[in-house]
Amino acid sequence: MSKHAGRKVILEDEDGQPIANLRTKELSVDREPIDVTDDDSSGWREILPEPGQVNINISISGVLANDTIRQDAISTNGLSARTLVYPDGGEITADFFLASYSETHEYNDASTFEGELQSSGTATYTPPTQ
Repeated sequence: MSKHAGRKVILEDEDGQPIANLRTKELSVDREPIDVTDDDSSGWREILPEPGQVNINISISGVLANDTIRQDAISTNGLSARTLVYPDGGEITADFFLASYSETHEYNDASTFEGELQSSGTATYTPPTQ
C-alpha cells in the first residue's frame, strides 16, 4: 500500500456511489481467538490457528449536509453492502449494519455526525492490482 491522504479512501454504498460528506473512515478488524488450554498445556496458553469470530467495524464521521445517513439510521432495519476503496485499488467489501449514529450541533461550528458500521457474514478483501 502506498502513502496517501485519508480523503482518498472512499466508502461506497451498495450502488458503488461514494457516501458523501465523510471526513473520517476508521477500519478495525477484531479476530477472537479460540482458547483450548487444558491441564496438558503445562501452564501455557494454547490457541487454535483459526479465529472463533471475525468482526470488521468501520467508524465514520463527517459534516452533516443532508439527511441521507440520518434516514438510514432511523428507517433502515437491514444490512447494506458497503465497500471501502483505497487509492491503490484495494477494496474491502461486506454487508454492514449501521449499529450507531449520532449528530452534534454546536453553537459556533458545523453540524457533524458519527456512526459505526458492523460487518455481518464474510468480508472480501481485493488486493491492489499493481
